[in-house]
Amino acid sequence: RTTAGADVPLLVIGYPQILSATGGCLATPGLDPAERAMLRDETRRANEAIRSAAILAGAFYVDTLDAFDHHLICSDEPFANGLVVPGADTVMTEGDYLTGAFHPNPAGHECITETILARHRYPAQLDPPPLGGSLPDQPAVGSAAPCP
Repeated sequence: RTTAGADVPLLVIGYPQILSATGGCLATPGLDPAERAMLRDETRRANEAIRSAAILAGAFYVDTLDAFDHHLICSDEPFANGLVVPGADTVMTEGDYLTGAFHPNPAGHECITETILARHRYPAQLDPPPLGGSLPDQPAVGSAAPCP
């Protein structure tokens, strides 16, 4: 925090779930239900570790785990890309650039931004605590509201 200044809050953003617990599609080939469940569990576990580290570092954790709930890969309007195979017919493009496999697309980035702003809209909420003080309540992993 000293590089940016003591008065600049540090926000640490968690990962959103991108896969449904059941069902597959051509955007997620080869993932059986057990593998999907494992990947979803690991995303939650990673976020719990990220949240703990953020709090220990005096940062603000922003939960995004459930932000993509209605827009998972294989949904009608996914907020993340499925498998991207350069040069194959399954390449997904957004405008003139190739988007990354299993990463948020522009709608996903907008959702993440809205999730950050919903939690930290006012500068007063981002005031760092006094030296040795405690941070305000930190959101729990899985507390994010889904984006519309």
